Amino acid sequence: MTTQTVTKTFECELTTDVDSTYLCNVEAHSKCYYHPGRTSGPPEDCYPAESDQDTTVEILDCVDEAGVSRQLTPDLLALLEPLLPFDWIEDQLWRLFLEGPED
Repeated sequence: MTTQTVTKTFECELTTDVDSTYLCNVEAHSKCYYHPGRTSGPPEDCYPAESDQDTTVEILDCVDEAGVSRQLTPDLLALLEPLLPFDWIEDQLWRLFLEGPED
């Protein structure tokens, strides 16, 4: 069984429905779990592999299309958070988990 928390910062370009673009630094934490299971031996001792991932994402800062740093107000966060490529971020963190810890 392997459990590890993977953390990575991403730079994401987010475009709103009113064609405003923001460049945001995003920090993501993912607690990943994997147990390979057992596929040989007596049937009563075999079980499938299990995995799970719990990911949180936080926008650290962002600039607008003019390069001006924007204050992360609740309204701006409510606009930007749904635009984050969450599935892609989670996939990147899972790949890092499978690669193992850096030496």
